Amino acid sequence: MKTVFTSLCFCIFVFATKAQTRTITGNIFEANTGTGLSRVSILEKGTSNGILTSEDGSFKINVGSRYATLVISYLGYETVEVKTGEQARYNISLFPNTAELTEVVITALGIQRNKKELGYSVQTVSAKDLSEVRQTNLVNSLAGRVAGVQVTNGSSGVGSSSRIVIRGENSLTGNNQPLFVVDGVPISNNTITNNTENNEAGFQEVDYGNGAADISPDDVASITVLKGAGAAALYGSRAASGVVVITTKDGSQKKGNGISLNSSVTFENPLRLPQYQNAYGAGAGGKFSYEDGFGAGTNDGGLTSFGPKIEGQLIKQFDGPSTDRNGNPVRGADIIARGGNPITATPFIGHPNNVKDYYQTGTTFINNVSFNGGNEKSSLRLSYTNLDNKGIVPNTDLKRNSLSFSGKSQMTEKLTISGYLNYLNATSTNRPSLGYGSENPMYTFNWTGRQVDVNALRNYWQEGQKDFSQFNSNYLWLDNPYFQAYENTNGFEKNRLIGNASVNYAITDKLSIRLRSGIDYYHDLRRSERAFSTKRFINGAYREDEIDYRELNTDVLLNYNTSINKNISLSLTGGGNILSQQSNYKSTTSSQLSIPGIYNFANSKIPLVSNQEIGEKRINSVYAFGNFTFKNFLFTDLTFRNDWSSSLPVSANSYAYYSAALSFILSEMVKMPASISYAKIRLSYGKVGSDTDPYQLNNTFVFNQNYGSSPLLTNSTRLLNAALTPEKLNAVELGTEIYFFKNRLGLDATVYQNTNVHQIINLPTSTASGYQSRLVNGGTVRSRGIELMLKAVPITSPSFKW
Repeated sequence: MKTVFTSLCFCIFVFATKAQTRTITGNIFEANTGTGLSRVSILEKGTSNGILTSEDGSFKINVGSRYATLVISYLGYETVEVKTGEQARYNISLFPNTAELTEVVITALGIQRNKKELGYSVQTVSAKDLSEVRQTNLVNSLAGRVAGVQVTNGSSGVGSSSRIVIRGENSLTGNNQPLFVVDGVPISNNTITNNTENNEAGFQEVDYGNGAADISPDDVASITVLKGAGAAALYGSRAASGVVVITTKDGSQKKGNGISLNSSVTFENPLRLPQYQNAYGAGAGGKFSYEDGFGAGTNDGGLTSFGPKIEGQLIKQFDGPSTDRNGNPVRGADIIARGGNPITATPFIGHPNNVKDYYQTGTTFINNVSFNGGNEKSSLRLSYTNLDNKGIVPNTDLKRNSLSFSGKSQMTEKLTISGYLNYLNATSTNRPSLGYGSENPMYTFNWTGRQVDVNALRNYWQEGQKDFSQFNSNYLWLDNPYFQAYENTNGFEKNRLIGNASVNYAITDKLSIRLRSGIDYYHDLRRSERAFSTKRFINGAYREDEIDYRELNTDVLLNYNTSINKNISLSLTGGGNILSQQSNYKSTTSSQLSIPGIYNFANSKIPLVSNQEIGEKRINSVYAFGNFTFKNFLFTDLTFRNDWSSSLPVSANSYAYYSAALSFILSEMVKMPASISYAKIRLSYGKVGSDTDPYQLNNTFVFNQNYGSSPLLTNSTRLLNAALTPEKLNAVELGTEIYFFKNRLGLDATVYQNTNVHQIINLPTSTASGYQSRLVNGGTVRSRGIELMLKAVPITSPSFKW
């Protein structure tokens, strides 16, 4: 972390120094319409120095010499080379290209490549697409935008995690989600729920969100999805399920100094609810009469809805009007609790909207303000984002404040430094519980009779019994849903820091080196409170979960580019990476409280139950790759990487993987019919590996609750395996890109197959062995698919384009 902090401070300091290079500015226009073109690639010829134009087509680039050559390319337009001279500003028009399509994308390790050179499928989502309708979770913004990508939104509403899978499931028990990378540095996308395995039963699972949701869409310049092993192999074993590459804004997207303000508001309601019958009420055998909700009446303690037909007949119910001994009107349940008068019969009618009435209109407010500035040598951006989200479930919310800083400076003709820092604070007073059980309000509704009026449950304490006894229609099995929402809360506070810094140095015109280091650190404190009279905790309960996570990545990359002759060019790159992960999970639970409403461990009525898990993991890597180009129509990529993982046995902790890709631009090789503007065939093969979590090799004793004053240790229920080997994924894909009618119609098609062998899985065993399962290598998972993307421009004119 010291390296990251020093580099970032160094980046800020050099903004005030004077560079030896010059700055070229200007605008890129569409020749026929005169409109500015966004995301046009501008590359200084012979170097890796490049930028993309902003939304209005403007650009600003620092070049290494006074007489540089700018290569300007854009999908569907002719590539233009502009030689700079004394002039510092250029307005350039691009004409539609009927022979070739070019687009710059971010590939593995943050390297910019021309899309036509790639022998594998990638897709990019722009900042504009992400900001049209802002999402509370960045992952949701990819839904429906990238072929082969499946996004499943969380089921718990506000702040819930979203799961993303690229080209199907590859592992039986491993993590099938892709690796997330910010500015070339991996970050955690872990979905960590509260761990209930080693604590006293009662607390249900709670979804606290996935890691990538912490990234603000307002800070993202683009997202590139690397789908197959051929595209992602250079990222190592963590990229077996693909890679989502996030590039952040660094101030260079806007010229000069400026301020941007963005605000959005979203309202939401449940799209659909379960279909409930409204013909019969609670009870059994056509009979029901409420007495106390514990079974003293006729079927009033059960959960079935085979009671009387709902016809408005008079039947005793939980919310029937009555009076106490003093003649004061009270609810029936309050009378029963105090041994009072019997409940007066009320009409037995249905409430078709009793579930719908429980939910409220959710609101999401997102506000962002950003400052950007720059001069001939440097650019910077400071951004603040505030998110305030109230869920459709009562008393659920998420508040998130994010502050980010990014910048880039070309100090000298050869030295460039850049950095990114993002601090985030997220809080919630309550996250809803998931799963099958009384802590989930939908569980309650699925067992509640249709004659129950949910509005009658809003005042959820019994009269005179506040903090002690809840008011409900069923006391044997269910909790009042409003009692769940306002008293049985799952709050959290999370602080996270994501940062990286890189230094690029051009040793010669052909040889350059880059050193980069990044950190992802967060601390997450979760508090779960359970009030007295909760079905799972009659005497209440309190629990705290504390999670510390840190990941450090440091890599070095040496790149060599040369042109052998006018037809052949070659690029060779080599480097290495050190990954260090550390996690610390602590949980403390009191399953009974002495005094209601006081949630701390000093108020525990029984001994506390604690659990602590510490995990450490390290992966050392070396990698190399080469790119070969022939006559601008044949492109070949070869990659190799070897990892040494601390989570595998010493005898098998080294494993290598590789990829090869070919790209043929047919429209450059042979003369095509006039209707075909561009045609390309691509082919790639990749082999990647995948390790496992730390401490999966040797069994150790597990701490249990003490027996009196003596410590108690037991065996684990799972037999670990000291001879594990890494999973291996073999992937092949074949694709084509064809554009017709001067690029008005385009088709991108891909056929792929993934085969994952040596799965690391848990197999059930006979309990007579002393274990419930064992960890083994075995099994094969194969997935095949076809991806199709259709692009069309049905209407285009100087004033309108669709």
